[in-house]
Amino acid sequence: MRSSFVLASLLAATVSFGQPNGFEELGRRALAAARAGQYQEAVLAYEQMLRLDPGNPGVRYDFALALNRLGRNRESLATLGKPTDADSLALAGLNHRALGDLRSAERDLRAAFALSPAPHTAADLGTVLLNLDRHQEAEKIFGRCLQEVRCLAGLGLAAFGTGRNDVAEKRFRAAAAREPQDADIQASLGDVYFATERYADADAAYREAIRLDPRNPEYRVKAGRNLLRIEKEPAAREQFEAAARMDPLNSEAHFELGRML
Repeated sequence: MRSSFVLASLLAATVSFGQPNGFEELGRRALAAARAGQYQEAVLAYEQMLRLDPGNPGVRYDFALALNRLGRNRESLATLGKPTDADSLALAGLNHRALGDLRSAERDLRAAFALSPAPHTAADLGTVLLNLDRHQEAEKIFGRCLQEVRCLAGLGLAAFGTGRNDVAEKRFRAAAAREPQDADIQASLGDVYFATERYADADAAYREAIRLDPRNPEYRVKAGRNLLRIEKEPAAREQFEAAARMDPLNSEAHFELGRML
């Protein structure tokens, strides 16, 4: 899936309307907003552009992508219509995954990967297969695109999910070396260390994950559970309480706090 926003073929579209300045200005505004992460502003501009040129596929895709970034997945799917190109199929797959429809996500991502076997599509398809507990299939997809760090990490997840902790550690270490700022990879390394009772190593990995993404309650719960194993109950309580503050509905954090009463 194309991950960044691009201006559609504005000149070709605007000539027929005789108002190139307005259409191009909307395009520049939408692109600037999307690149700045201001997706709501981008959506408003793309809506106006589609009113001027409903058949412009580039604008339609970027509009759907902005909706996806806002978590408005059903609207993103409706905007895409019936996707036929690799980028649109991949985006549809991500929307289906976010909505919990893993079968449809697999269908669209497979179709996208068949049209264009891009590394990022391999990572997304492999992740859906992992969600479906089809680890061997996921490994085959991930293994085709080892230049993509998410595929390398995906191989680690597939190995960890099937009890091959030594392979998982090797894959996660390689992924972390290539992408040291990825908090999920650090947390995954922590999971391997925790599973193999290397609690000091797990503590270091979870601390790094929290440093990289301090607002993630899942990392806090994992760190707290690990701290209990090394008999650091006050520090563990701090992590569980932090997780509960960040996400008041986090049942795991509340469960652990309840156990400590």
